[in-house]
Amino acid sequence: MGQVWVAKHLALELEVAIKFVRNANGYEDPTLFDRFRREAHVTTSIKSQHVVQIFDYGSTPDGTAYIVMELLDGETLARRLSRTGPLSVADARAIAEQTAGVLEKAHALGIVHRDIKPENLVLTRSVGLPVVKVLDFGLAKLSSPDATELTSTGALLGTPAYMSPEQLRNSKDASPLGDLWALAVTLYKVLTGRLPFEAPSSAGVAILVHTAEFAPVHQYRTGLPAGLQPWFERALARDPRQRFGSAHEFASTFADALGGGAQRAEQSAANVRSCLDDEELLSMVAGRLSEREMTAIEQHLDGCTPCCELLNAALAAQATERLAVSSEPASSGPFSAGYVAAHRYRVERCVQRLERGHLYDATDLLLQERVALQTLPVTIEDETLRQLLRDLRTARRIQHPHVCSVYDLYLYEEPRGTCVHFLSSEFVDGESLRDLLRRCGALPIARGVGLLRQVLSGLQAMHAVGLVHRDLRPEKILLREGDSGDVRVSIVQASLGALADTRAQEALRYRAPEQLAGGAVGVGVDFFACGVIASEMLFGRQVMDEARGVAPMLGAIPSRLRRVLETCVESDPERRYHDAGAAAQALGECGFDCPATSFR
Repeated sequence: MGQVWVAKHLALELEVAIKFVRNANGYEDPTLFDRFRREAHVTTSIKSQHVVQIFDYGSTPDGTAYIVMELLDGETLARRLSRTGPLSVADARAIAEQTAGVLEKAHALGIVHRDIKPENLVLTRSVGLPVVKVLDFGLAKLSSPDATELTSTGALLGTPAYMSPEQLRNSKDASPLGDLWALAVTLYKVLTGRLPFEAPSSAGVAILVHTAEFAPVHQYRTGLPAGLQPWFERALARDPRQRFGSAHEFASTFADALGGGAQRAEQSAANVRSCLDDEELLSMVAGRLSEREMTAIEQHLDGCTPCCELLNAALAAQATERLAVSSEPASSGPFSAGYVAAHRYRVERCVQRLERGHLYDATDLLLQERVALQTLPVTIEDETLRQLLRDLRTARRIQHPHVCSVYDLYLYEEPRGTCVHFLSSEFVDGESLRDLLRRCGALPIARGVGLLRQVLSGLQAMHAVGLVHRDLRPEKILLREGDSGDVRVSIVQASLGALADTRAQEALRYRAPEQLAGGAVGVGVDFFACGVIASEMLFGRQVMDEARGVAPMLGAIPSRLRRVLETCVESDPERRYHDAGAAAQALGECGFDCPATSFR
């Protein structure tokens, strides 16, 4: 079918994997290339750390298709089982939870994998609990009305030993429940080293799946929790209506069935390296670690949520400037509407002019996704560029709801000979808090408190690793509407060095006295800014007096909330909050906390 090569991304100095597939015209199956292209689109639509990242795809001049993806350091589950035999109960639980999590997200998007099996699950840690990466969505089935079925009538797509009865009868009948059947078969093999239905041929497997009963797991391995056998009996029921109805139910009931495996899970988890210390975090952010050290830390981060949150906050301070769409007119800059940059990104419009570049709304023509393009200065010093590349290599790894994802950097030569560097990143489809306040004026207290608590939640993650925002203001707070109609806050972190905006006059009124005096600053400056921003949300304008104190107007709000804001804007930083969690808790105790709903 093809080959996989290790390659190096020249701009980001990042090792990647490239899968090559020869021209589809050389195969009997004319839909092979279409499946290959669909794999890229489907994989990128599922946002999960347990799905291999797709960076690009296309074809070479001779028609060979390729797909550029994350280079995984690990082995397939199939290889692990052949090397070690059955895995521990703790390992099985981790594999079930992580794989089911991916399937839950895929099924919510109308995507059915159709080929879950050990060969398509990569374990990226050799010590401690496994971290799963799900591969190969090339056979995926889409349930959207305009999706094209790439399976010919009667074709058998998938691996028979892992296929549900309904999928064996007709691949077009594959459903989310079929994916869960395949995962159940995989877990049976993980725990016993055997398949529930084994035969020398595909036809033999199909007969057994439809007619035979599988052997109890305890027949192959003693000491397993008693609740496993009834769980497998339900998971592998021939009637889909008798199986688990969702990936979430599948994973949660499997964890319950393991029961006595909890202690062994804790023992296995003890094998994982200890959490990162401050020096390791700083060295990682600065790019001072060796490849071996980076690999060990990445393996730890894959399974340690607290460390991930701390590192994400650290890296977020170096992520690219995220700017909301501005209503102010902007010059078009080096790109005009309709221009295709780097033979990939079609520019839709220029949405904002920056001091040292422009921000564009664009379409990724390969992955059919909306992205943001931000141009860099025409002339950029080599050391600045090297620092930018180091920052990007780490920023790309961030998967956090309050951090805008960074995709790639292009050192791009226009046909006219003018060099234009630009970044591609996630497009934040929303508005800034500044735009909201201009449009709506003062917000209801409950809504303002709800937004402020989200801001404090983001600051808490930053402060936990010693990072101070220093430039918090309404322009740096982006709002987007969530799936349930609620408003989600996304804080714009400090810019990368090459993108720093030195125009700070409009930011002076949000700065604490010690900042204005040029003295040392701490987390208190962020709480001061929060207090000023809160006053704008509640009154539609700032209510700070010339002496940087609290104006009498604050007396019009409830006393508890007033005390919170007064504490935030104390002139003495020692008297302000020192912990964002404490400030958020104080807001919650004001009695006005509620989800921030849409303001449209």
